[in-house]
Amino acid sequence: MLEGYLKRRTPNPADQRVRMAMGKEASILGIAMNLGFATFKIGVGILTGGISMIADGMNNLMDMLSSAISLIGFHFASMPADSNHPYGHARMEYLASFLVSLIILWTGGSLMWQSVKNIINPGTIDATPLAVAVLVISIFGKLFLYRYNLILGKRLDSELLVATAYDARGDVFATGAVLLSLIATSMFSVNVDGWMGLIVSVIIAKSGWETLRDTVDTLLGQKTDPELLRAITRDIKSFPVTLGVHDLMYHDYGATHRFLTLHVEVDSEKDVMDIHQDIDEIERHIEEKYHMDATIHIDPIRIDDPRSNALYDYVKANLRAIVPTSDLHDFRIVDRKDGLNLVFDVLLPMNLEQKIKDIDEELKDRVAKDHPEYQLLTIYDMDYQDLLEVKNE
Repeated sequence: MLEGYLKRRTPNPADQRVRMAMGKEASILGIAMNLGFATFKIGVGILTGGISMIADGMNNLMDMLSSAISLIGFHFASMPADSNHPYGHARMEYLASFLVSLIILWTGGSLMWQSVKNIINPGTIDATPLAVAVLVISIFGKLFLYRYNLILGKRLDSELLVATAYDARGDVFATGAVLLSLIATSMFSVNVDGWMGLIVSVIIAKSGWETLRDTVDTLLGQKTDPELLRAITRDIKSFPVTLGVHDLMYHDYGATHRFLTLHVEVDSEKDVMDIHQDIDEIERHIEEKYHMDATIHIDPIRIDDPRSNALYDYVKANLRAIVPTSDLHDFRIVDRKDGLNLVFDVLLPMNLEQKIKDIDEELKDRVAKDHPEYQLLTIYDMDYQDLLEVKNE
């Protein structure tokens, strides 16, 4: 039911207006529910002397502040591009997620300190039916917020909403721990309030750290999802014009502002206007399916030249003898008076970046033993995106 509702509300998840409207709705819902949870938990915690319940209420108060930051983040992320920010402001979602994670970490740390003090000097706690009812209602409410934000976050491809969802899931376990504390006090007269508060604080801090780590990775420019690269590469290779794909570069400026540049190898004997039309079709396909602005550079190669094909196979065999997981592309021959220039690019695994010079020398030595008249002009690229795994599938 909830998934169907959110699908109806987001007919076009890539539409910036839809993202803004649903982001605001999720944020306002989070503000309202967390304010209610925090008010009741802190109030009941003060009345009953339950430090773990007050800690849980403070956590909800920080969740409310996080939702307010999310609301502001979605607002600024929807602002159009300007002269100083030609790629738009969609990364404001990531900055908002960064601030939210810091708030979560601060909350976990401060509540951990209070819980340790309560363990050292335990107080008294009154387990009342009202306290139990508040916690049970809160658990169901947080389960709803978890499902709501997770479904919506994945549909809108929003790290901020997904982070909010996992924070709500952590709150379910945290509030469950508080509930166990009250039950233990009521049934066994055992005060484990401080220990439960400590558990709550650890859960909060862990959630904050994971959110911070993921957000920082995105801001710094983390490696593109290999499954996404595989899907894009398979789609591009399905077009008849494509003979090979390499040099994929992915740039993330926010969920609705993503750019892809790549090289496609094509038959040099085909009409350039026909090739241009086919490449335009590939770019439109990527835009429609993956919501990325693609720019494709064409690399013409000769596929019907026996000499070129033989030399390509010869160089590749020598390269693979040195580095079995490597690959080469953009291979071409330039005639000289006293021999040949073999010009090509090599793609190497990242762990070999410090060995490029050794690999280059060994490759040149191997070729020179057979053909001293050949000169290798090589550019070495590192496989930052696991493209070799895609090529070798």
